[in-house]
Amino acid sequence: MLYLSPPFFEIEGVVVATDYGDPRQFWYYPNRPHLAVDDGHPAIRLLVLREDLSDIAPDDDTVTSFLIFDTVLSWPEETLKKVARKLQQDMRLDEEPRLSPLLFRSGTVNLTFLDRKSAPPGAPVPAAGDPPPADEWVSVISAPASPSLYGDNRAIFSVALTARATKLFYGSFEGFIPAGVVYDLKYVGMQRAFNITAKVDWEFTYNYIREYEEDRFLFYSDEMEKIVEKLEEKKKIEFKVVTEGVDDEGMQAQRDEVRKLLQQLVFEKFFEPKINPKELLDKDVPGSIVSLLKGARDAVSPIHFGASKRTLDVSQVRKFEADYTMMHAVERSIAPQGHLSVFWEDLGITKDDVVTIVNGNDALWRTVRLQMLAVADFSPASVAQITVDILYGPLVGGRLAPDARLFGAVLTKESPKATVRDWFDPAVGTSFHYRFTVAFQPQAVAGPDVLLTSPWIESSSTDITINPETLYRTRSLAFQRSRLLDKATFPEVVVHLRYRDPASGWEYENSEVLDEQKPNWTAALRIPVSAPKSVQYQLSYPRQGADTLVTAWEETSSDMVLVGDPRDNLFLVDIMVGDRTGLEQILLKLEYSDEENDIFESASVRISKETVNGEHKWQFFRARPERTRYRYQQTILKSDGEPVQTGWIETDAGTLVIGERYAKEWTIRPEVVGPPLAAAGIETIRLRIAYEDTANNYREAKDFAFTALGPGAPLALKLRNPAARDYTYDVRYVMNNGFERKLGPISSRDTFLVISSVPPQS
Repeated sequence: MLYLSPPFFEIEGVVVATDYGDPRQFWYYPNRPHLAVDDGHPAIRLLVLREDLSDIAPDDDTVTSFLIFDTVLSWPEETLKKVARKLQQDMRLDEEPRLSPLLFRSGTVNLTFLDRKSAPPGAPVPAAGDPPPADEWVSVISAPASPSLYGDNRAIFSVALTARATKLFYGSFEGFIPAGVVYDLKYVGMQRAFNITAKVDWEFTYNYIREYEEDRFLFYSDEMEKIVEKLEEKKKIEFKVVTEGVDDEGMQAQRDEVRKLLQQLVFEKFFEPKINPKELLDKDVPGSIVSLLKGARDAVSPIHFGASKRTLDVSQVRKFEADYTMMHAVERSIAPQGHLSVFWEDLGITKDDVVTIVNGNDALWRTVRLQMLAVADFSPASVAQITVDILYGPLVGGRLAPDARLFGAVLTKESPKATVRDWFDPAVGTSFHYRFTVAFQPQAVAGPDVLLTSPWIESSSTDITINPETLYRTRSLAFQRSRLLDKATFPEVVVHLRYRDPASGWEYENSEVLDEQKPNWTAALRIPVSAPKSVQYQLSYPRQGADTLVTAWEETSSDMVLVGDPRDNLFLVDIMVGDRTGLEQILLKLEYSDEENDIFESASVRISKETVNGEHKWQFFRARPERTRYRYQQTILKSDGEPVQTGWIETDAGTLVIGERYAKEWTIRPEVVGPPLAAAGIETIRLRIAYEDTANNYREAKDFAFTALGPGAPLALKLRNPAARDYTYDVRYVMNNGFERKLGPISSRDTFLVISSVPPQS
């Protein structure tokens, strides 16, 4: 699964991200929109019905032309090969990486023409020397279409243009105009966990944005920073550090990154992309995607994407979430855009190449034509072919009328387009009926039927898109082995999956083994569009020399399951570097031991200056929840000195803050355990702890008096040498009869100093 965390790459203009679990898998972002080319010819045509537009008023909505064109988001194959070779070289991979396009869950595409808004009558004229007012924009054309969501993400447009829109279109051949295509695509990736929470009043945020500069049509992504800042001032957005006691330096990077992610989320939820009226080089858009992804890590500002406000209802707003404290799959948006002016520049297209003037004698108007395009996945794991039945004439009671004419077409991977023509019948007009039958490949994703047929569909458009996914959907569920799952304890996990369609009774079962070589698996099945999405799964954890752990069957509607440790009483340690000045790297060793229950777990974590902002965690299993003490040692390498070693240190902290400064902060915690003092005739137990670092002229001592069992006050030390942890202690047992019994001096390095309530023999 796509990992929404650095590193990101920009190679040959292509933006590439890593995979969460597979070091050889990489995902590339789409290209900017450009015209599709079929058989060497650009897929575009403007049919002009009225050549002279001079006598048509700007607000006249009479149709003067028809614009038909296709756009794609594909990259040249040779470019992708160069990207793969460069990744293999930079990442030092033994084999060529697997380079795949982003998998989109949903999306739309829109053709937008913007024009400057005229000043209202009587508007004040700027005084001499004053800057002109900022441009305001209105939408002249907004024509939606559906991208294919796989392959080259082809989209087909067929748009009727008014005289005003036709003039704008002509203007695109003479220079830049704010007209073009904007995709809005949704994809899913794994979001890392942070130690920052973001509390958002979503209803207030929506109402605030709805009223924010209410009359404006166009907004820009960089305005989100100002909006979020205002909402913070109103206490409607609050950022809070989950882990207390960590210095500002250690948390600032996470705070900045969460803030940037929230700004992006606000933009995605409350605004919809529009073409940018500013003159941009579309070729620079991939680089801006890198900046958006890196967020607060770089000082590079993202490109100013244009957008207008979305209209939402309260039920939608209440479902919004912004959870940054856990690793989970999140939906993100991307909005590739391309201006018409750049379309022409790409292919060297002139106005004469695109425009066709038609008249009443043209054969086009004496015949009727229907063009079909299959927007389908024709891979070996999906559709084999689509058979289309086309009816020109009436349909009576779901059956062909006697005078209706029936045509057929077969759409395949090699021939995804087809056209049928017939003589124009004024009684029927341009209305067609069609239905299609989808035939699946033998190796296709499992489903209840090999053939699926749609009902009859009526269309008055001469261009139709056949999308078989209106009949079914592919239900994918990814299982990802967690990085925290101990490989020695659980070398394998067996995933069992099952599904049942209650309407048809169709059942599906599958299983797979996850291990170090294959840490993830995506199960896919084909289900009817009306069928429930919920899938059941069960996890089995074989163990050497112990019983297999089997979880109960669980049901999920999500797209990913993170396979973690199935045992209870897990203790999670969140590791953070608090002191980063001059840091090169830290080698951290951790151990947990419980001899009584035959438990020993350990880990080594290496943190460099490049990965210091990343996520570092360790977890271990406890036989009893109260046994949380573990030990660790640090080897710290800095740019300005010799390595610093701490030796073993005991702790029970859930958040372990490391670094040289924190290694020098040590707290000794004495505690008296055993039978009650009175039972042994003890009045008071007096303890003295003395620490001495002669080489660094540092000494500390403290006296303690215990009249009952339990912990005493801690002794906090500011070590000069983090490896010097030897101290001595003396114990005096003051008896009720006035006599004393002594123990010590004794040398120790324990963080948790345990003193027995049983006095030594006199």
